Amino acid sequence: MKILWVIIAIFPGSFFFHFYETTMHNQEADINYSFIYGALITWSIVAGALSMQVRFSQFLLINAFMILLSILLAELFITPPNPSWFNPFTMNVVIVLSGLLIVIGQSMARLLTKAILNSIKKEANT
Repeated sequence: MKILWVIIAIFPGSFFFHFYETTMHNQEADINYSFIYGALITWSIVAGALSMQVRFSQFLLINAFMILLSILLAELFITPPNPSWFNPFTMNVVIVLSGLLIVIGQSMARLLTKAILNSIKKEANT
């Protein structure tokens, strides 16, 4: 279970979101935000639920790695369509902020999953 969580958790979601966004804009295609938001939310919920078996320090470490990996991939593969694309921040700051939103979503899913399982265990013991 922990190996599955690590594989899912290191997926660089913030990179793929901005890569999809800039690539679609460069190709002048319609950007389907509902698809990408849905995929990111689903991924965050699954990663958060799977993370309840690991210590919080490991959770933070893997997510920090995910954000750093997103920054590295963004530097290599994202070409903004115009210089003001990521204004008022830089591309790296936007990637970090997106990554932090993902970490918050995973933390919420982690807490909710733990609370639900604890509630089920309490009811089973009574």
